[in-house]
Amino acid sequence: MPENKARYVEGEGWRCDADITRHHRESLWDYKGRAIYHVTIATERRQPIFGTLIGNSEDEAFIVYSRLGEYVDRTFRGLPEFYRQKGVIIKVLAVRVMPDHLHGVIHVIEPMPKGIGEIVRSFKSACTSWFKREYFGKNAEEMQKQAEGMQKQTEEVQKQAEEVQKQAEDVHKQAEEMQKQSEEMQKQSEEVQKQAEEVRQKLEGRLVQFCRIFATGGSIWEYMPVGYHERILHCEGQLDRMIRYVKDNPRRLWLKHHNPDLFKLRNKLCWSFEDENGTTHTWRFRFLGNMFLMEFPHKQHIQCSRSITTDQLELYSQKWIRNAQQGMVSITSAISEGEKTVTKRLREAGMPLIVMLKEGFPPEGSSHERYYKPGGVYFDACAAGRLLLIEPYSEVLDDPVIVEAVHRKSPMAKRESMRYHFLALNKIGEIMSFGKNAEEMQKQGEDAERV
Repeated sequence: MPENKARYVEGEGWRCDADITRHHRESLWDYKGRAIYHVTIATERRQPIFGTLIGNSEDEAFIVYSRLGEYVDRTFRGLPEFYRQKGVIIKVLAVRVMPDHLHGVIHVIEPMPKGIGEIVRSFKSACTSWFKREYFGKNAEEMQKQAEGMQKQTEEVQKQAEEVQKQAEDVHKQAEEMQKQSEEMQKQSEEVQKQAEEVRQKLEGRLVQFCRIFATGGSIWEYMPVGYHERILHCEGQLDRMIRYVKDNPRRLWLKHHNPDLFKLRNKLCWSFEDENGTTHTWRFRFLGNMFLMEFPHKQHIQCSRSITTDQLELYSQKWIRNAQQGMVSITSAISEGEKTVTKRLREAGMPLIVMLKEGFPPEGSSHERYYKPGGVYFDACAAGRLLLIEPYSEVLDDPVIVEAVHRKSPMAKRESMRYHFLALNKIGEIMSFGKNAEEMQKQGEDAERV
């Protein structure tokens, strides 16, 4: 079993390494008692069988459900009524069905005879059974019937457009306005027809493909030992943020689809520098976001101690923000409260940021790499090209320059300790900010020490 090490992820909070057999279940938590849960359930192989994302902008983005998607949405919303008949009092506070997964927020109002997992398992089973009855084994003729239904809706819109045209011809005084409406409806009809055809083709292909997958797996849901992802909402304000997150999923998906390079987790970004002895060091990183921020010539390192006073923090914040406004890219590991405060101010001001992580990305080669995206407040910054998340490979932490710097500040820090990691990240950021100029780097390091 992996050691459960806590680490801070800026923008998300403290996180522990997950035991893959338990995900992040809390061992001392009563899953039968009163609580609010955010559950996430993905489809098998993340197949987009619940619908299709459409919309011409992030503000217009929405999901057109397939019949299966409609059933999944309706069934999840119907959980309170279904379980009320069993004497279980729950409430669905939010639900969002996405093409390949579902987010739901469930409030357990009264203690239950069984845990929340039983509700989720029952829901998953009902959806799989419905799919088996309605879709599995059906041939192309049935799919064609669905396509004809979409075509019929398109023809109905066309018919309405023709009626408007006829009215325009009969009412001469309003002919110009009615003609305009008719043309608009004709345009809408053509657009609906085009979108309906695209949706029909996508859903038809997905269902044919997924039926083959379903035949071997027997479930529409992704297999995982714990059954689903869940997060217990403990803290004040968490519920409102989570509900906003759930409802905001279509917009976030639109941004991700239209900015694929900014949301792709990549490996082996290389960065080189020379130390004061003329020795070249090449460091490798994993990264996500705007990689061109790494090449920017002017950077500043955001670092301050945990003992910094409010007045000192304000003084340094103003200086760092002025530098950023003048074109400097800020790099930080956002560990201390002061660093987090400055990072937040820079982000809210729309300034570019490079944030260093320690074990902040899914393991390299894991199935989760493809679907990882920055959480919380960092998502929009990433979509705007103002963020680069980087995680150094283990070998960087063993570089002699880093080892010497860490042991100079904390001789007793062990390689795997949290303190070693934090000191190492700060040293990496310091070096990346000041590059080859050893004297300037040393001066800035002394300034950071005094802070």
